[in-house]
Amino acid sequence: MMFYTLFSAEIPSTSGIALLKEGTVEVKGIPGFGSNRIPALFGRYEMDDGSSVSIWAVNEILVFNPEKWKSEQKGDYLVQSAMGEEKLRIWIVMREIPMRQEMSGISRWFFVAEFGGNLPDSVCAVFFRGFISRTEFFFSSARRYSDLSFPATFSIAGK
Repeated sequence: MMFYTLFSAEIPSTSGIALLKEGTVEVKGIPGFGSNRIPALFGRYEMDDGSSVSIWAVNEILVFNPEKWKSEQKGDYLVQSAMGEEKLRIWIVMREIPMRQEMSGISRWFFVAEFGGNLPDSVCAVFFRGFISRTEFFFSSARRYSDLSFPATFSIAGK
């Protein structure tokens, strides 16, 4: 199941900064999979318009029930999105990240984002593009699992 291919897309103009307000911390449990204890790294970002996005990084394989999840193009990424979520939207993007030799066994990452229902898809897509670009840089530089971290800030500017 490959759903991490990049695509080029027109994204409306958006500008600003996402600021890490909480994290990066190790947690157990991610949204969209019922009660679970899936280990993950967690962070919460605030954007300059006051909206926030919770994000998890998971390096275990996630299995998507087709009755709950659908694959769809969102900006630059093909994402798994939870169906039937009214107030919150959950998008998941899988990425293969070239890791340092010491971390080469955990190169497949699932990035889970929980967006508020009032954010337009275009803003969510721009957020993901900025987040993944910066996070891949930080993850690929880590020597140990404890070195993994989300970026403190990143640009959410669209073209």
